[in-house]
Parts: sequence; structure tokens; C-alpha cells
Amino acid sequence: NHHTAIVTSVLPLIHSSMAKIESWFTSFMLGAVCGFFPTSLLLLITSNMLDKRVLHDLRFEQATSQYPPLHQYDQKGEEVAFEMAKKVRILCWVATVPENHKTKAVHIRDTWGKRCNILLFMSSKNDSSLPSIAITTKEGRQYLFDKTKAAMEYVYKFYMESIDWVLKADDDTFVVVENLRYVLAKHDPSKALYLGCRFKPFATQGFMSGGAGYVISRAALRKFVQEAIPNKDKCLQSGSGAGEDVQMGPGLLLQYCRLLPLHITGSAACP
Repeated sequence: NHHTAIVTSVLPLIHSSMAKIESWFTSFMLGAVCGFFPTSLLLLITSNMLDKRVLHDLRFEQATSQYPPLHQYDQKGEEVAFEMAKKVRILCWVATVPENHKTKAVHIRDTWGKRCNILLFMSSKNDSSLPSIAITTKEGRQYLFDKTKAAMEYVYKFYMESIDWVLKADDDTFVVVENLRYVLAKHDPSKALYLGCRFKPFATQGFMSGGAGYVISRAALRKFVQEAIPNKDKCLQSGSGAGEDVQMGPGLLLQYCRLLPLHITGSAACP
């Protein structure tokens, strides 16, 4: 009876423990099942995404392997530009004034001006940082033609044999020098040529815009300095007041120097 009483008292404890274990096991299995399927699904989706990404990377690598790296194109472009610079030698001179040296001229020096074979700034004060050359003319629009004549004489005196073309620009002009070289490469600098964006107001024959910048060949520079400037009847004198580009155009370069004008197209301003 004593043993029966002990067994009888223990059985409820065993049943209680088994119930707890069974409840815990059921909860565990339920949690495992609930966690397994979402995790498996997530792993499957992630695996597919990784497979596609790897496949995409492999395809991209295969596609790009047949082409040189981008930096090689940059290097190739620089090589072409370097070779063109040796064949088409451009002297760029920029008309500026002292107050624009640090605000305008310096930015030409640091950007497209580097692409010129020779870069000069024509001002009324020397500035070694540009460099600018002080030419003996007064500042002001009425004296721009005087500055242009003095600048062309300076270029003729010191650089005539080192260049093929002369580009005249203002200190707010922007030029893609490589593109200009491609245009000029088609022409012979030993012929008297005058290139630019041709305007037609003020003169029936037109003139090349000074603001856009114009180009004259080596032969045209020689004719301008040797034949036009010394002729007091043909070449307007100091402080004449008319626009520099207008004076350079119809009467002087086209009629007197007999230059061949070439109109550069390709913009809204120069259709």
C-alpha cells in the first residue's frame, strides 16, 4: 500500500512533466516549421538574384573585354590632339585689359588657352602670370583696331616662322582648339585666308565677328603687316572709333589684301 501510494503520487508529476515537454516540443516544431519555409524562400530568392548578378557581371565582362578600357580612349584622343598640334600650329592672342587679367584672362590661360601652340594676352600692362604683353595703345573700344594692329605686328615680328595660323579672340571667347585644328587642317596656311563667323551688317561684303574670334593664315598675316598697315589711305588710323572687326573685314582684308574669306558654319549665330 505504501508503494502504491508513492506511485499514485508520482504519476501526476510525470504526466505534468510529459505534458510540458510535449507542449515545448510542439511549440519548437511549430516555430521551426514557421521559420523554415520563409527562410528557405528568402534564401532561394537571394540565390536566384545572386546567380543573375553573377551572370550579368560575366556577360558585362565578356562584352567589355573586347573593347579597350576607357582611359585608353582618352589617351588615344590626347595622342591625336598632340599630333595635330604639331601639324597645325596656332598662335592664339587674346585682347584683354588690366582689370580682366584675374577675372577673365586667367581662365582662358587655365582652360582652352593651353591647347594653343602659343598663347599671348595683349593688354596695356605686362603681367607675367598670364603672360600679357603691354602694347603701346590706349584702352577703349575706339582703340581696339589699334590694339589689333599692334598685336599682329608683334606676332609677325617674333613668331612669324613658328606658326601656321593666328587666332584673335577676346577675353570672354571660348574656343575648342582641337576642333579648330580639324577645320584648319583642310586649308593651306601659305595662302592668304581669313576664317570666322561672317556677319553682314555695316558692310555689303561682311566681316568676321571679333567676339566669336577669327583666324588668319600665315600668308594673310604677312600681307596685313607688310601691305595694309603701312598704307595710311587704306588702313584707318589711331582712335578711328569704328569696330575692330568691321575695320578688319571688308575694306582692309577682303578688298585691299585680297584675302579669301572662309565662313565657318555650325552654330545658331553662324548658320
